[in-house]
Amino acid sequence: ADGSSKFGVNNRWGYFPSFSLGWRLTGEEFMKPLDWLSDLKIRAAYGTVGNDALGSYYAYQALYGLGWNNAAEPGALASSLSNEDLTWEVNKTISLGIDFGFLKNSITGTIELFDRGSSELLFDVPQGLSSVVTTRTENIGSMSNKGIELQLNADVIKTKNFKWELQVNATSLKNKIKKLPN
Repeated sequence: ADGSSKFGVNNRWGYFPSFSLGWRLTGEEFMKPLDWLSDLKIRAAYGTVGNDALGSYYAYQALYGLGWNNAAEPGALASSLSNEDLTWEVNKTISLGIDFGFLKNSITGTIELFDRGSSELLFDVPQGLSSVVTTRTENIGSMSNKGIELQLNADVIKTKNFKWELQVNATSLKNKIKKLPN
């Protein structure tokens, strides 16, 4: 759970669970005959996280700016509109991966599939030219990021006093906006 004063009393707290599982197959007895396979692990994870990255600590409240004087009379002008319904932006991620190592871990790597969905995106929404306040912070839209990531590591030269390692990383990513306001 996480709490933030950037949201109103009814939305101040967010609950963001997560879990992960892993199985190191090379620790199992049936894998012992494969001595060329140094490491093999499969894993899965699911997690949620909240985002409250707003420009103001009081984003849900109507705020006023001073210094808008009229001649000698002090004045104030609205600087933000209230939004009691403002709540946490939520990111949910699921991933599946395989970690491996060959030849006494002189070659290692990871292959991972991931899917990250974001909802209740926090945006400053334009209010129109006739409005005194130009934007209002709202929860709008959702998007997803899906992809696969591959990382390979190899010891090119490994001696007592010198080590040269080669690392390669490749990622394929598909980003899709699922929902935006009109």
